[in-house]
Amino acid sequence: MKAERDFREMARTIDKSVSAAAPKSLLLLAVFMLCAAAIIDRALLIDIGLMRRSLTHPDLRVQEIAALTVSFARIMMAGLGILLSLVYFYWDRLLDSAAMKYLEDHVPAYPWERYRERLLNRSLLVMAIALAASVLFVAEAPRLIEAGTLSFIVNEDGLLESITALLFLASSAVALGTARLDVTPRHKYILWIMALAFFLCFGEEISWGQRIFDISTPEALATINAQQEINLHNSFGYLADHLFIIVVFCYGFLVPALASISPVFYNLMDRFGIPIASMGLAIGFLGVSLFHDFIFWRWFSPWGLRIAELRELLSSLGILLILLETRRIWLLSRATSREARASGSALTTK
Repeated sequence: MKAERDFREMARTIDKSVSAAAPKSLLLLAVFMLCAAAIIDRALLIDIGLMRRSLTHPDLRVQEIAALTVSFARIMMAGLGILLSLVYFYWDRLLDSAAMKYLEDHVPAYPWERYRERLLNRSLLVMAIALAASVLFVAEAPRLIEAGTLSFIVNEDGLLESITALLFLASSAVALGTARLDVTPRHKYILWIMALAFFLCFGEEISWGQRIFDISTPEALATINAQQEINLHNSFGYLADHLFIIVVFCYGFLVPALASISPVFYNLMDRFGIPIASMGLAIGFLGVSLFHDFIFWRWFSPWGLRIAELRELLSSLGILLILLETRRIWLLSRATSREARASGSALTTK
């Protein structure tokens, strides 16, 4: 049995599909998650400025929901830290498991080796330009832009929110269009779900046209909505905003980071049909995660902008880029399949 295991480990080392040694990055990530779960609390977040608006909101219900969000985040980080620790220390056993064999044998739509090479790409360039332009806007807009024009840009349903909404709508359209390509059923279902989700994000971002059509907020909704708007995402304090930040960071950066460590995690995502951002785009998402009031207003003089508006715009841009990358992969895959079939037909004819 030991000889068989040694042979399998040697084979994995030769073909470089899965490393026989547990990646050290898994342990580092586990330690980080456990430390964060132990250190983070309500007082610390208020002190550094993260979630301060929600945790000190005049509405006690908003404060309570924010406090529950912090507790939930700590539990999730602790759970993830423990899970990653177990994966690291039981790596050898996992390599010999049926589940690992199942994932190793999976052939993804896009090769893992090529995925890891996608660092300096167009998505990173687009995100880098967008991030730099956003920082420049925060630093120089009050000096360079007339007050009335600036209000039009940053106010509710202003230019920033409108661009964000349109980017979500474009993401929905791209997801729907990609689902119509020759993709696998599992990818098709996920793309349909994403198309619906981002259309809902589009509607929520503009409060379903409330100010466009001058619709008053029903009294029952106004009493539970943090901003007295016709939408769901502000009807539970700012819970939806906090969850959106966490999901964007995990999906945009953490998932690609784990996928680049091991083809097993990459294959797991592909098994479920979940599109993964390129590593170049993941770096862009990491930059987006730094867009918070408590960071920016320590470096720049505060003015009437909520940094959250820029963060949402950049997040929606990153999501659109993920879907455009996914569409390009499937178009290339379809073109390659056609070429292969054409070559096979030519050989058969000869």
